[in-house]
Amino acid sequence: MIFTVRTHLIMTVFVSLFISKSSSAQCPTCIPDESCNTTTGLPTVCPLVPVNGVAGEYYEEQLTFFMPSEITDPESGISFSLIEVQITSVTGMPYGIQFTLNDPDATFYPSAGENYGCATMCGTPLLPGIYDVIISINALVQLGLFETNQVETFVSTIVIEPGTGAASTFSYDNIADCGGLEVNYNALFEAPAPSITSYSWDFGNGQTSDSANPSTITYDEPGSFTAELTTTVSDFALQSVSVSNLNDNWGGDEDFLSGPADPYFTVIDANANVVFTSATNDNTTNTSWPIAPVVFSSPPYFIQFFDEDDITPDDDLGTSPIVISEGQNFFDIGNGTVGFITVTLIETNQFIDSVTVNVFPSANASIVQIDSTLSLPDPDLATYIWYFNDIAVDDAFDSTFIMEESGVYYAVVTNEFGCSATTEEIIYCPEITLIYDEAALELYVEDVYDSYQWYFNGLALENENTFYVPAIQPGNYALETTTDFGCNVTSEVFTLTVNVDENSSPIGALAFPNPAEDVVFISSFGQINSNTIQLFDMMGRSIGPFKTSQLENKLAVSVENLPSGIYFAAVNGIKIRFVKK
Repeated sequence: MIFTVRTHLIMTVFVSLFISKSSSAQCPTCIPDESCNTTTGLPTVCPLVPVNGVAGEYYEEQLTFFMPSEITDPESGISFSLIEVQITSVTGMPYGIQFTLNDPDATFYPSAGENYGCATMCGTPLLPGIYDVIISINALVQLGLFETNQVETFVSTIVIEPGTGAASTFSYDNIADCGGLEVNYNALFEAPAPSITSYSWDFGNGQTSDSANPSTITYDEPGSFTAELTTTVSDFALQSVSVSNLNDNWGGDEDFLSGPADPYFTVIDANANVVFTSATNDNTTNTSWPIAPVVFSSPPYFIQFFDEDDITPDDDLGTSPIVISEGQNFFDIGNGTVGFITVTLIETNQFIDSVTVNVFPSANASIVQIDSTLSLPDPDLATYIWYFNDIAVDDAFDSTFIMEESGVYYAVVTNEFGCSATTEEIIYCPEITLIYDEAALELYVEDVYDSYQWYFNGLALENENTFYVPAIQPGNYALETTTDFGCNVTSEVFTLTVNVDENSSPIGALAFPNPAEDVVFISSFGQINSNTIQLFDMMGRSIGPFKTSQLENKLAVSVENLPSGIYFAAVNGIKIRFVKK
């Protein structure tokens, strides 16, 4: 008894230490916090509950545990020494979390003064969920002159909350799941007008999109998938200018070296700054200028034409607003200068960003039942927790389980990736064994069922609907039961036999054969004759008259005129039930 209490106390130390001695951890080394203790002198861990993690985000938690060398059970007052504590196995950890112990062999010796230990839990969990971590320890304790080992297995829970992520140019709301994954991607960057931003998504599963906020993307096969977004910024730019006629403002003002007109133009932005000046095309009124693209970044823009003169100031041939629209745009200044401005869309910036999402295989929760034994045959499962009527069964963490009570059974399992699944429910309806209480002259079963119906010689007994039934006459008894979880079970037939000899009859009176057709014989310890017997039907009504005849130590009663049914005979204060076919 004391060792069970002791191990329960020790268990508190490790409820939050999800540590495996075989873990290849790379977490920072911890230093125990020696202020971690209790006023009662019992083991404890600080903090008592690890903080929640977030999927996709780095997680780190340092834990200190206090293990006193002497422990006193607060209930019994018995003291014992804690000699050694070893963590033997840990399963069900969130995928992506690792540990570093300050003691690499996972063994602690409180009796030798090793009263503090610590661990660092770190990593990036990928799957959100509530993780039942199964921890096994082996504790060596000493009580007086005796030492004993006891293995304990218990469950602790760590919560990994759903997380969202963001790359440089897009966000996503899920990074991993089991069996399948749905992700909503959203572009984060859009260049201001008049720039044009375009998007090209490749989600890594054969799906693509050119929308800034594409529809939900579904990954329905296990694997790692790289989602990539190419964000392209394009700007409108002046590509070429042509004139088919010029204003006569150049007025025939011929220079010394050329003909009538030498046109050129300038481009002016919204701040009245000249951002581009073209070359001069000599001696023409119908010409064009192919140019390197001039990006329109500060609209509106204007184009102004001039005639270059060698001696006199250049002549102004008119100004027109530039229509910023891709293609060849006609302009007519209204003074005779007409032509076309060609605007093109060119790529000015491009960003490529990607993220990897994961779909892990679902846990295989196939269950096999052979008689009362349940098993989970998939060798890739990592943890098993069995439930009976929706309550976890203590110390039931193996791949097999034997059902012992009538009820509903299932298991929650996880695989190596932390993916969990629940098996189908198994309704177990064991055989019903009827128990005969000779002293009470009753048959009974445990009172754990929803309904009861007793049978005698194949016929239902009216109003016999409890967990017991009087059994005062020989014959074949059976019970049909139901439960609230779907069992409908009939027991094996229980045959009650008695010796009709009055010197050995255990019940003092009996009726046979039962059921009877024409005659039923009734015997009793005491004197029996027609004056000592009464017959009643199921309603308690007296039946008579009836013919009888004396045969040694029994009385023959004629029932040939009675309708089929259940009757009672009262003999010397003893009530006997019999059936007329």
